[in-house]
Amino acid sequence: MAEQRASTREHEGITALALDGTPNFLDALSELYILQEAAGRWAFSKGLDLRGDEVCPIDMFDIIGGTGIGGYVIFFQMNYNGFDFYGSFYAVLFVSLKMTIQQTIRSHAILEQRLFSSDAWNNKVQQPCTETLSAALDEIVQVFEIETSLDSPFEEKNVQTKCFVCTINPAAASSYRLLRNYRPRTSQGPRCTIRQVIHATLSNHVQLPAVCIEEERFLSALNGYANPTHVLVKELGNAYARGTHVACLANVGAGDLGVRTLVNQENAEELAGLLRSCQLVADDVATQCHDLGPFFSRLSVPSGLGQEPDSLENDVSRVKGLTMAYLSAGETSTRLDDLEEKLRERFGVVSIERLSQLSL
Repeated sequence: MAEQRASTREHEGITALALDGTPNFLDALSELYILQEAAGRWAFSKGLDLRGDEVCPIDMFDIIGGTGIGGYVIFFQMNYNGFDFYGSFYAVLFVSLKMTIQQTIRSHAILEQRLFSSDAWNNKVQQPCTETLSAALDEIVQVFEIETSLDSPFEEKNVQTKCFVCTINPAAASSYRLLRNYRPRTSQGPRCTIRQVIHATLSNHVQLPAVCIEEERFLSALNGYANPTHVLVKELGNAYARGTHVACLANVGAGDLGVRTLVNQENAEELAGLLRSCQLVADDVATQCHDLGPFFSRLSVPSGLGQEPDSLENDVSRVKGLTMAYLSAGETSTRLDDLEEKLRERFGVVSIERLSQLSL
């Protein structure tokens, strides 16, 4: 695996991935299956003897950013007016803990069962807390025999892929802060451990409380930042030298323009608006980048997943089936082929200077 990984990093141009925050366990899981399919096509094109779920995203991307569960994969779950939003959890698992997509899917299930199952929602006496989250994270580290300590500094010295997570500072709710695993040319921001970053991206006012890092309180990011693509474009200029070329800007997320199924939830119109905003951000980026070459890829979670609680086993099976059917559709399959080609060749097609001129 190490030899295969080393050979894949010889390329021109930066490849970047933005992972949306999503409203529930089902959509967040669908994001992983979308990424798994893209990884499988990439591995096949590279001649690697790996399934898509065996790929480490750090072998595909040079920088990964996310919000909510996108941050956990980059981190995990957040809440907005009573709704849970996955986002930042994934990026951190991918980058700081160097997990494969398969391991992340399994870790997602562990957290869902331990923290955010229907029993957790219905049992108001035993609401999840930071101690419960830490125990669940320790279980993940043990199950997958991860060598990196959750209490290690988030700023990793031995990871090539850069990772950042969007979080909300409740003292200035209209603004966001970035927690990064690297030192950009701008200020680094709060020093924190991997465990603290995960807590910050999963915190919400209903379940997990806000986390305090260096006397500054952080909430999980959403509130208009469910799609971190705008932030990712700006961060490229902070993280890399001028003159660097960007080969691929990919965005996987929950936003879509179709009808969502919202069962027994209040403020459904507001939530649906947030979901649509994810897609609108992607459309805006695509419009502004249209003259820079075909380097922007957007893949959305399929509509119709729903939010009605079911058994975890049934949920996983249904989400995988719906997602794979969505990915096999002609238009989506073509977008996946285009993304695979960009990742495989990694030729720089647009400079960071030109990206920085966009009015994002």
